[in-house]
Amino acid sequence: MLLWMSLAYADPGEGAALDRPAPIVNGAIEKEYDATVGLAFGAFVLCSGSLVTPRVVLTAAHCLVDIPPDVFVDSGLILTGTRSLNPEGRYAIQKVKAHPGYVPLSGTVGLQTLPENDLGVVILRDPVPDDVHPVWIRTERLTRPDAIGELVTSVGYGLDEVGASGTKRSAPLVVGDLDDEFVLSYNADNENDANICSGDSGGPQYHLDPDGTLRQWAVHSWGDGACAFESGSTRVDQESDWILKQIESVHGTTDRCEVLGLYGDGVCDASCDQLDDDCWLSWDDVVAMGQPDPGACSTGPSAAWWLVGLVAPILRRRRWK
Repeated sequence: MLLWMSLAYADPGEGAALDRPAPIVNGAIEKEYDATVGLAFGAFVLCSGSLVTPRVVLTAAHCLVDIPPDVFVDSGLILTGTRSLNPEGRYAIQKVKAHPGYVPLSGTVGLQTLPENDLGVVILRDPVPDDVHPVWIRTERLTRPDAIGELVTSVGYGLDEVGASGTKRSAPLVVGDLDDEFVLSYNADNENDANICSGDSGGPQYHLDPDGTLRQWAVHSWGDGACAFESGSTRVDQESDWILKQIESVHGTTDRCEVLGLYGDGVCDASCDQLDDDCWLSWDDVVAMGQPDPGACSTGPSAAWWLVGLVAPILRRRRWK
């Protein structure tokens, strides 16, 4: 796609940037969304990213390709927490990998070609602790009716409206359009004209699904040079096979519940690849469900007996993750 405007990657480097962009402009300091991390050298955050498993960080390819992989391994870090100057955790990098089909943003002022497959992964040497909660990607195909008008939450460590960076911020963005490559958002549609910018590259766009499940829909990729008009974030559903392959290479499986340790954790998760034993009711649960209300009138045998033939698992609670 060719655009008649000055575009820039949403990262801190020059790259193809024609103007140095600003931040998640007009966002709020974010103490939640602990899956969102900073890709850093010391306290300097190069890009943002999102933990999709305890060892796999999803980010943008353009954050990785201009620096030799051994430099990331020797000197790079993944930071967790709100502020890069005082992170909650620092994690060594084992490997970085950009999508093999990545095509960078190119062109000159007035006529630029958008990037393709702007995705990459950072593999951690050791997993993050259990109190950090990775967020799984959307693997089902996203359609325009599904997406347009929906709210997503963009999170990143980029510059703010006063030019400071290294603090995790978030902003709700309206999905203005969807094409084969990007989730698009326009400042004019967003509260306080918010959008993504420099340092936010590689960070996530999260969506809260109707069933209460938080999923990552996209990875921050680019914005106009002034961060005042629009941004594009790379869809993860379009390249979910590649992302899952990277996850499998680390964990030996693509089963979300196995990777995240959700089987047998005491909470029913109906979206597991296999039946989660937590979704079955015990006989005591069945009997308890059938006990009559002491204040109600009973005209027959205990209502528990209609549950005896229950075959399908009954959900006790749904996970919000």
